[in-house]
Amino acid sequence: MKTKGFTLIELLVVVVIIGILVAIALPNFIKIKDKAREAEVKQNLHAIQLAIERYATDYDGIYPYYLYGGESLFNIGTINGVNGSHTWRAYTTGQIVQPFDMFWLNTDTWDYNDTAWGNLTQQTDIDSGFGDTLEYEGYMPKFPRNPFQVGSSSKVFGIDALSTNYQDHACFGGYDGDLMWNIAWFSEGPQYMFFSAPDYEPVRTEYQGNFAYHARWSDETTNHGHFLYQVPYHSDATSMPPEMTPPLGNADVQNVASLDVAGYDLTALGSERTKGQDLDDSMEDSVGAQYWRTGYLTLGQERNPWTTSGMWGNTTQVDDYDERPFSDGIPDFLIIHLGSGMDKKVGSDNSLAG
Repeated sequence: MKTKGFTLIELLVVVVIIGILVAIALPNFIKIKDKAREAEVKQNLHAIQLAIERYATDYDGIYPYYLYGGESLFNIGTINGVNGSHTWRAYTTGQIVQPFDMFWLNTDTWDYNDTAWGNLTQQTDIDSGFGDTLEYEGYMPKFPRNPFQVGSSSKVFGIDALSTNYQDHACFGGYDGDLMWNIAWFSEGPQYMFFSAPDYEPVRTEYQGNFAYHARWSDETTNHGHFLYQVPYHSDATSMPPEMTPPLGNADVQNVASLDVAGYDLTALGSERTKGQDLDDSMEDSVGAQYWRTGYLTLGQERNPWTTSGMWGNTTQVDDYDERPFSDGIPDFLIIHLGSGMDKKVGSDNSLAG
């Protein structure tokens, strides 16, 4: 007796059914995977916050001015400091904007002059760790891993970026490129948004899973004012593109009365598929691409150099340096916002309706 097999039509029906089931299940699987990664990012941000608070406890309530992220021997400071030709494609002036960094100074302590480029790329004969105060002082020599970056082949950071068309990504994510790093390394102007059009659709974030640290100064002068105040002491890589310069310009420099950081905002990005909270405003470059946010969050209870006197959104009267009454209605991919001394989300999503 001859056994009857499946007909071609029956096989096609089975394939179609399987395809339909996969199409239904795949989005849910991706969503679940994103949520798991975002949960890890939130845990990591709390760990970073704990290190910041430990630092402040040891230094009489004073917080760090800036953070790099990555790791002590391979971060934004070391790459930019040791290799003067390292450039960042988003800046028309070439080198990335650099905060005041103790290792740029010719002091009796170890500085960048003691380390060559080959020492960093080969991780040999490095006499001292560099980086931000959390890294150098040992509070967090290596920042937590970025769950969105681990195993990623589409975004290459760290040492492997030197062999790609994105060599400027070498300074991000530590040596192996899989650690969280500060997308606002001079305490403002987060470098995380890329808009493919002036409109906010389509939109994606280049740097999912990373964090931004924004310093709040005890004299209530803006961070931009403090950045400019320190330029005479640190003259390298301090030129910002015009788009990143607040409309109130240099006026706040004269108000600097203290170099103590009294608080901070700490935020983190989620998946590029999670639009997140709207707490900031975007900045367009000369061709309409929006690479940056201001770093001054909506209702952040601080003076804002991006707010000029007049009618905000044609609805609300504001004066120079007022906090913004609402943000621009464009999502920022922010999944968590922590503040100094707090272990819960602060602020709110106050978008401009319509």
